[in-house]
Amino acid sequence: MKKVPSANFQQRLTTLFNRHRLRCDAAGERFTRELYAQRIGATLGMLRGWLSGAGEPSTDALARIARVEGVSVDWLVGATDDERPPRRTSDRLSEAIAGEDAETRAQLEQFYSYLKFKKAQEATGSSK
Repeated sequence: MKKVPSANFQQRLTTLFNRHRLRCDAAGERFTRELYAQRIGATLGMLRGWLSGAGEPSTDALARIARVEGVSVDWLVGATDDERPPRRTSDRLSEAIAGEDAETRAQLEQFYSYLKFKKAQEATGSSK
């Protein structure tokens, strides 16, 4: 298994850790390493190792941290400078639909039902 470039990961995790600490401080919320470890699904020992550069996360841990923090795994390991994962087309479509008025959403639902109906017809070979 390929090793995570620990210097990049250590630096990026430290950035996320400090960012979360500052948000908690600004909101007057309690912040500890233990709480942050829980947030990212790690043990305190794992977090300490990662922050000091003494340990490297598993693939599952990388994916979990990326998901919780809303960043890409590629960014976490230093493969890209783009912090945010690319948005999927389905996400953009959902956001666009959610921003529409009720009448437009109802029309889009009808159109979607029609598309599903046509697809089912094509699958069965009928064209009525």
